[in-house]
Order: sequence, then structure tokens, then C-alpha cells
Amino acid sequence: MKKLNPNSRLAQLIRYYRAVEAQGDDYFRYTGRTAHGYRGVFLPSRLARLDFGVRYLISQGFLDTSSFVLDAGCGDGRVCAVVSGIHNIPSVGVDLEKILVMESGQHFRLLRNQGVINGTPIKLIHGDFSEPETYSSGGIKFED
Repeated sequence: MKKLNPNSRLAQLIRYYRAVEAQGDDYFRYTGRTAHGYRGVFLPSRLARLDFGVRYLISQGFLDTSSFVLDAGCGDGRVCAVVSGIHNIPSVGVDLEKILVMESGQHFRLLRNQGVINGTPIKLIHGDFSEPETYSSGGIKFED
């Protein structure tokens, strides 16, 4: 990968999420039983690699601004922030933990206000990503 411009929106996004991680008290960092009784560990995506992957998918014609990306188990929203906020591809983030959905929304508002991400739509849905009702309740329709 080429060297990242420290003033790019991606570099700003990486710094933002590093600061979030450094706080250490965020709910998504919790390891163990969640509010729904499941056990899980949040492993944050490396944003530079994610950006590289998104750029590759765009270059190969798999993604463009007429499609959308689903992030099932969106956690703190960083995948949607890269996909929508930097690459202008609408995204949908789904998470079972309501607090994560709320925190993701707060991250997006702050990042937009700072000019780090653009206004491309990011839809957040609270629910089980394996249940069709989750998507229909969020206004998402899938076709076979």
C-alpha cells in the first residue's frame, strides 16, 4: 500500500477511531456477555486495509454509487464511515446492541460536522442481522 496523506479524509478517520479506541471505556470494547446474552469480542477493522479493499472492489466493477454495502454487526460504524463517507457508496449498518447503533450515529454526526465524511446516506438499524424482519423494519428490501 502506498503512503497515506496525513491530511486525507481517511487519515483523519483513522485518527478519530484511534482516539475512540484509546478512551477504553466504550461499550463496544466490552468482551463477554452482552445485553442480549451473547458472547462476543469487538475486533475493529483496520481502516487503511478496508479502504484498499473498497477501492479494489470499485476498480473491478463490483461496487459503485448505485449499489449499497451491508455491514452486518456494524459495531462502532467504521466500515460504513469508509464506504459511505469516503467512497460515496450508500451503506446499511446493522447491530444487535442498541447502544452500538446509537454510538455509531453519534460518530457519524460528529465526523460529518468536522468534514471528515460526506453526506452519502448511512442507514443504521438495531436488530439481528440474520432475521429478515430486521431489514423490513428498517425499510430495506432484498430481491432474489
